[in-house]
Amino acid sequence: MLKNIRRTHFPKVSIIVVTFNALDFIKQCFASIKKYTDDYELIVVDNGSQANTVKWLKKQTGLITIFNSENRGFAAGNNQGIKIAKGKYVLLLNSDTVVTKGWLPRLIRSIEENDKIGIVGPYSNYAVGDQNNPVFYSSLEEIHAFAEGFNRKEKETYHISGFCMLLKRKTLNKVGLFDENFKIANFEDVDYCIRVVRAGFKLKVANCFIHHFGSRSFIANSDRIDLRQVYYKNFKLLTKKWSEQEIKKAYSNYLF
Repeated sequence: MLKNIRRTHFPKVSIIVVTFNALDFIKQCFASIKKYTDDYELIVVDNGSQANTVKWLKKQTGLITIFNSENRGFAAGNNQGIKIAKGKYVLLLNSDTVVTKGWLPRLIRSIEENDKIGIVGPYSNYAVGDQNNPVFYSSLEEIHAFAEGFNRKEKETYHISGFCMLLKRKTLNKVGLFDENFKIANFEDVDYCIRVVRAGFKLKVANCFIHHFGSRSFIANSDRIDLRQVYYKNFKLLTKKWSEQEIKKAYSNYLF
């Protein structure tokens, strides 16, 4: 079911958030977007959450919402959002993140530096590989102070994690949507990054920091999802699609 919002202009960025319970984290994420972001549309794809989450989402204004009757997963949920997105850029954002002051201009500035850059992502406390950045804060207030003074060298990489992924339109037009054969979540972002690199684009970690609580939807739904089974099925699919060398290059710090 799609709740239609009349659009008065085409925003610079379409932010897509796939939700599945863990309402307290969703609230924090949305509050940070509202406080620290300009010129965007927020598309929410709910993957069959319980009644309290659905009820809260339906009360929110300024959202474009899609309510699925079942958990269609990260890949399919984001694809639904991408298909209706009107922004110049598309940004995929996990619901257990907290964005920070200046986050989006930093990402956009980074992706616009080179025509060959297809995806950029931020540094974060809960990330793998090139995006991981140790932190010493202990509260939301300290997160924002840390992020405002954040200054790290930007670098090319072979993997941008799906928790926060800014994509150019031409990347999506050339590479297409996420592979929905990856169920629930895990490795669909690795698969997509491999496809983007194969298509001739570069990936980059921007001089930007956002907080990521990490795996909160999985934790909140551990009684409904067999995470280990999902992990191994998706990894098996990844190894069928790509060579060991390509997988190692894209995700070496996590898998091997």
